[in-house]
Amino acid sequence: MNDRLFAVRGATQVAFDDKQTIEAAVIELFKAIIETNKLSYDAVVSVQFTITPDLHTYNPATALRNYEGTSALPLFCMQEPIVDNMLDRAIRVLIHYYAPADHFQKHVYLHGAASLRPDLVDFPKK
Repeated sequence: MNDRLFAVRGATQVAFDDKQTIEAAVIELFKAIIETNKLSYDAVVSVQFTITPDLHTYNPATALRNYEGTSALPLFCMQEPIVDNMLDRAIRVLIHYYAPADHFQKHVYLHGAASLRPDLVDFPKK
């Protein structure tokens, strides 16, 4: 069976805007997505982060780059636009990866970020 390109989303909410909290949250989210989707790092094509404007002490891409086995991954981070009633202290991620064509991606929303997409929490529902 041939592999094809997939994209999986995820997000988390942090309690504090500091290096340790952001780093721990990014690693927790990345590991959860990798484990949930049964991916290897070699399958990952790129990782894109967004952060809300109230997070400014540490770049999530830098946090992941410093994590074991991820230094060669293409990483990118940008700031979310400011919109009314946005979730505060949120980190979102979009990971592109290759997997067998019959693979079904499972999105991961942790902590307060589960409120962003309740329709995708534990998706697909069985």
